[in-house]
Amino acid sequence: MKNELIPKSMYRDLAVHTPLNLALKQFFSEIASIEDCEQLQLSLYQVREHLISQHQDVVQKLRSNEITKALGFRLMQDKASSSGGHFLRWRITIGQTNQSAEKGGLIWKGLVEDSTVSDGIKKRIAQMEKERLVLNMQMSVLNSMMRQLSSTIDKLTEVEAIIQGELSSN
Repeated sequence: MKNELIPKSMYRDLAVHTPLNLALKQFFSEIASIEDCEQLQLSLYQVREHLISQHQDVVQKLRSNEITKALGFRLMQDKASSSGGHFLRWRITIGQTNQSAEKGGLIWKGLVEDSTVSDGIKKRIAQMEKERLVLNMQMSVLNSMMRQLSSTIDKLTEVEAIIQGELSSN
């Protein structure tokens, strides 16, 4: 089945316009200094910012999608994450005054289980959900890598400070 959310060129653009491949190579190579960690962290930040921008494009593109408009749901970027990443979430747009009443998986699942929705539309909705899950997983992995780098920088800085204190006291 063809992609519903992810444009064909998205991953190529991510690799061309960001240091993604270099960052992954560096992440799994010897890291010799705090500066190396900080440079890697900056590279991952650039990748994440580009991915956030691509997510915004996906959200915009879906606003004109005939399925989401007709069935009354949309995709939005949730910026409430403490990690700094943005995650894609489903929201109802028609006949719902309380947004918290039904969101996320309940929206797409309810549509797929609705007997009035055609099988072809159900497959497209399921494909959208699969792609959304993958995009969120990729954002989560980047956030985790950045969090681990921050922690490692703090620990390396602490080791350096202890060693400098020991060396200067001898």
